Amino acid sequence: MEASLNGTEGVQLAAPRWLSRPLRLPGLPLGTVVLDAGRTDPHVLRPLFDAAWLGSGFEDGTPSFAGQAWKGDTTPALYEPLVVRGSIW
Repeated sequence: MEASLNGTEGVQLAAPRWLSRPLRLPGLPLGTVVLDAGRTDPHVLRPLFDAAWLGSGFEDGTPSFAGQAWKGDTTPALYEPLVVRGSIW
């Protein structure tokens, strides 16, 4: 999967105690990762998350990971996943 953020000019990313500088680019390419269709693993997406945060000036990359652990494993979900035709959305 290849990902990019478009329409980012002037956008700022926020972490609990930090706010990025406004992006000056109309788009931010995040890179490419290979996804396994039968498995959902947030660690596979980490390079894309890191690219977004590094591109916004956060030198530690994404705050979604604490070390190697994905914070989503310990943070309660804001919503319940929806199952449609056997797939979780």
